[in-house]
Amino acid sequence: ITVTAYTDDGNSTELSEQFQTASSYPGLVQNLNVVQDTVFAQTLNITFNCPKETMRNGRITRFVLR
Repeated sequence: ITVTAYTDDGNSTELSEQFQTASSYPGLVQNLNVVQDTVFAQTLNITFNCPKETMRNGRITRFVLR
């Protein structure tokens, strides 16, 4: 965040501060795709994309498949 005060006679220097909001639950993964392997029936190929950047709500540290 950068704050500058303004008056009719001019403005102050900018004051900047960085901060991070608290984490929250992430949004849903995107483009989930599950395909059974054609050679090994017990094998699945699973692909997906991270949640949209605006829905990550913090740094995602892992994904768990169940």
